[in-house]
Amino acid sequence: MLVSFEARCKSLLLSPPPECRQSPSLDGVGDRITSLTLRCSCWLLMRETKHLDNFFCVRLNPGDVYTMAAESRWRWQHAILLDEPPKDANSCRISLLWRVLEEYPC
Repeated sequence: MLVSFEARCKSLLLSPPPECRQSPSLDGVGDRITSLTLRCSCWLLMRETKHLDNFFCVRLNPGDVYTMAAESRWRWQHAILLDEPPKDANSCRISLLWRVLEEYPC
């Protein structure tokens, strides 16, 4: 049975497999996150934290950059979905990620 892309996204966002769950100790690092996608295309899935049925997907191609800050950083969860699992180490997804920490006056 062919599952629609939207159904696949919703399933992964609502119930991610254990290997895709982020460690709580890593969450919250960086006031702004910027990522550069390299090597292969993927999907960026965004889900509003308080309204789990409110989500959308954006196609990222090699060379694409996205930034999350303010509400997109703190009120939305994000995940990356590949079209298919990598066949070998040379077909793995590569991205560069910058986490910017803002300084606040005391």
